[in-house]
Amino acid sequence: MAMKTPEPHLRRRILAPALSLIVLVGVGTVGYHVIEQASWLDSLYMTVITLATVGFREVVPVSPVGEVFTILLIVFGVALAGWAIRRLIDITVGEQLADARRRRRMGKMIQQMRDHYIICGFGRTGTEVVNRLRLQKVPLVVIDVDGAKLAPLAEEDVPHLVGDATQDEVLLAAGVQRARGLVAAAQTDAINIFICLTARGLNPDLFIVARSLSEEDEAKLRRAGADRVVSSHVIGGRRIAAALLRPTVVDFLDIVTHGETLEFELEEIRVNAHCPFVGQSLRQAQIRERCGVTVLGKRHAEGGFLTNPSADMTLDEGDVLIVVGTAEQLAELRRLTGAE
Repeated sequence: MAMKTPEPHLRRRILAPALSLIVLVGVGTVGYHVIEQASWLDSLYMTVITLATVGFREVVPVSPVGEVFTILLIVFGVALAGWAIRRLIDITVGEQLADARRRRRMGKMIQQMRDHYIICGFGRTGTEVVNRLRLQKVPLVVIDVDGAKLAPLAEEDVPHLVGDATQDEVLLAAGVQRARGLVAAAQTDAINIFICLTARGLNPDLFIVARSLSEEDEAKLRRAGADRVVSSHVIGGRRIAAALLRPTVVDFLDIVTHGETLEFELEEIRVNAHCPFVGQSLRQAQIRERCGVTVLGKRHAEGGFLTNPSADMTLDEGDVLIVVGTAEQLAELRRLTGAE
């Protein structure tokens, strides 16, 4: 679900009254200049005092034709100018009130969120992360210092905050203490390091993924509290090499993991203490027979991966299963295992 570019509705609403004022002043200025042979500045002055009805003295003698022109300018121009000015005021004040209402509604929405994800930085990386999470219907809050970047989110009523994610009050407003995870995808590694430090201090249990632009900063990001560090250069290089050597495999993984309409999904399922499969082998658990899900591997509770598991692989508490299946099949597996 890609972000849509917001329509410039505010500019369109302002355009008509603003153009009306410009055209009206222009007509009056040209009229006095042609009829009374006044200078452009004197013509502009005469137009403004006539439309404003302030009653200042005339700077040039007005001929009978000029008097008729002035009457017409007052009758039609003052009414049009009044409408245009009222319209501009209404639009400006209305937008301010609407913006205040949106902020209050957004704040209430964020206060009610639990186990959500916070995306810090809405650049190209942050936008892609948000699109993928929204495709999976994952609750999220986006933070960026540039309010203009967040305009597409406002159009679609996606929870967001304008602010500096390195500040405690901004992360607290985003519900960092109730959040499940956070993505640090700001413009520089230095900012991402500060975001990780701040977020980790506010929520020691938060799962943090940070974007790194240089290999030298990866260790700093981990020391700052990031659980995972993703280097765009490394990932991009690996992806290019894989596309050269195994293009069909890359296409398949794209469909499984990045398709807009996902027929199959890769998922991880944690085997918790209440899971009925604890202590059983894959053969005994009959996961594929009961759910239709294929187990590709598992991560041991103490660390390390086991791939291409045999039917005799034992499921222990704390293991994380890597599985593939349809959304319905995965939902059934989560129901059976009691996974969140």
